Amino acid sequence: MIQQTPDKSNDPNAWMDQAACAGMAKAGDFRKNGDPFYPISSAPFAAKPGKKICEGCPVISICFEHGQSNPNSRQYGTFGGLSQEERRTRHKLQQRVESTERRRRRKQESS
Repeated sequence: MIQQTPDKSNDPNAWMDQAACAGMAKAGDFRKNGDPFYPISSAPFAAKPGKKICEGCPVISICFEHGQSNPNSRQYGTFGGLSQEERRTRHKLQQRVESTERRRRRKQESS
């Protein structure tokens, strides 16, 4: 029997194969050294190892969007080169910008 490889063109996570961190879970012993993308501490320095791996990653922007769109990812871990706290701050800022734009549009429409 011939086994075919899955068609990744329909796979929304196919980009993950191109990430700088692809295959790290298989290669690294996270139990021994800790997972660089999910540090135990929320201190800014704790995210540095994961962020260092993200530098120069060809899919960093897609990873960031993934981290923002997934509530669990937004809450925990390093995605797109940003810690959970950095992504949370950006998300709040984006919400403020969008809210301000909506108010401005409503004001212009009512004038």
